[in-house]
Parts: sequence; structure tokens; C-alpha cells
Amino acid sequence: MKVEIDQSGKVGSKTHTVLAFSNSSDYAVILPAKVKRQFIQRARLLGKTGKHFYFQLFSLALFFLLKNFLKEITEMTIDIEYPRKDGIIKAAFLNLLSQDGKEIKPQNINFKRIGKHSQAHKKALKVFRKPKEADFVITLEELLKYSKP
Repeated sequence: MKVEIDQSGKVGSKTHTVLAFSNSSDYAVILPAKVKRQFIQRARLLGKTGKHFYFQLFSLALFFLLKNFLKEITEMTIDIEYPRKDGIIKAAFLNLLSQDGKEIKPQNINFKRIGKHSQAHKKALKVFRKPKEADFVITLEELLKYSKP
């Protein structure tokens, strides 16, 4: 199965972030603003600076979005949210998959603009507006299980 993936609400914003995929079915995860703040606060307490942890959070959200569907996914197209950071996001995502004993061929992960008419965009926006409709809520404990800030 081929899927398109979109985000609503930037990871670096003060609001929640939603990642969703769509094809014949759809699924969405939400990264609450409070959880993002807690993760970033921990990173800063450890002396980390810059924006690298935003890409780390995006990769983690992507991992939680797709980890239970990887057996069916043959190709994914991720909307470009962070231009020229595709390599960082892809590497972090593949590392998370490896940690969890899962894999997907790197050449099957593509980044391109998917547009506002994509079903993934519509799903992400719908859940962004109505967070209770998310299929999965990412917690700080889940983030820390797979990554250190």
C-alpha cells in the first residue's frame, strides 16, 4: 500500500501537532503541546540547543503514526514540512524503526508537496480541529521510551 503523510500544526509551534496518513484508509496521531514542551524542556536542561529536537520530534511522531502499518506500506510520500531537512528526518525515522525491529527500504520513503487536496491533509486538518478524533495520542513516556531528548 502507498500512503501520503501530512502534518497540521508545526512541531515548533505552541499548539498541538497532528500527523496523518491516508490512502484507502486513514490514521492520525496527535502530539499534544504539553508533551512537546516537556520534551523540549528536558532537552534544554540537558544542554541541547538549536532546532534539531524539532526534527527529532517530527521523526518520532512519524514513527508512532506508521509503526503498526509497516507490513502493509510499500511506499510513503511525506509532505515537505521542513525544506532541506529530509535527510535528517529520514535518518532519524529509519533509526527509530531499527530500534523497534522494523524496517522499510529507504528508497521507498519520499518527500514532496502533496497539496491541500490530499486525503492525508484533510485527515490531519480534521484532527487538528477536533483533537479527540485522533487515533493515537503520543505521551511523554512513549517519546522517552524511544528517544532521549
